[in-house]
Amino acid sequence: EIDFFPVQDDKARLAMCESQAWLPVASLFGLLGCPVPHRLKAQILLTLAAFAKSPEIAYSLWHTLEQSQAS
Repeated sequence: EIDFFPVQDDKARLAMCESQAWLPVASLFGLLGCPVPHRLKAQILLTLAAFAKSPEIAYSLWHTLEQSQAS
């Protein structure tokens, strides 16, 4: 089991999502489309849910979700 503690802290979540070097939401959505084990996909979804706890990130995350479905 992966425990991703930075997403439990508001400031850490925002800092990670604002970093152009990391782009965690886009990277995690990209991994969902890859052939990875179901357990990893479940952990990715849990991590995305943790990021969505911040309203500033939730809007961006929702937009990314909509864009990924339009493709």
